[in-house]
Amino acid sequence: MNPVREGVQTINKLADALNRHDFIRRFDQEGEPQAGMLAHSLVDLDGSFRKISNELLPILIRQAADENAAKQTLWAIGEELRHIIYHLKSTAFFQYLETDR
Repeated sequence: MNPVREGVQTINKLADALNRHDFIRRFDQEGEPQAGMLAHSLVDLDGSFRKISNELLPILIRQAADENAAKQTLWAIGEELRHIIYHLKSTAFFQYLETDR
């Protein structure tokens, strides 16, 4: 099956399940159900975690002695972390994680 299609199906299945819960629906806004946003964020987060763990960290371990390669890989890890932070900040359910409030 097509990976994009699988991702969409996973998001839709998770969103349908999450949408059954009042503690998720209470974050809904006009035209923006939180269950769908949360499901999409979680699937994207999973992709970022896997990329760091399965791709970037092994590259960093192999090439850590090479300054330029280490720097490039750390920048790539940083961009994945930026993506993770974006999803945590943009998902209403996870707003309780904000420490600077």
